[in-house]
Amino acid sequence: MAIDVDALQTFTDAQLLKMYRWALAMNAAGQTRTIEGRTVTFPALNDLKNMIDWLEKRVASDSEGGGAVLVEFGDPA
Repeated sequence: MAIDVDALQTFTDAQLLKMYRWALAMNAAGQTRTIEGRTVTFPALNDLKNMIDWLEKRVASDSEGGGAVLVEFGDPA
């Protein structure tokens, strides 16, 4: 099945950080949950913590005027 990249949502690093912190706070590490009709599999606890650390650094560097913070998918042509 092909993925329609134009239909994917985009999130800033700050928004992703908020989602990863939510997963940690909700003890969702390593679990699969259904949220608003969508099934989501969360990374293991160590992976969650590492991603939070990485995102915190990116968000901090953005506030200092550097770093890319928006992820977009689309046809490069």
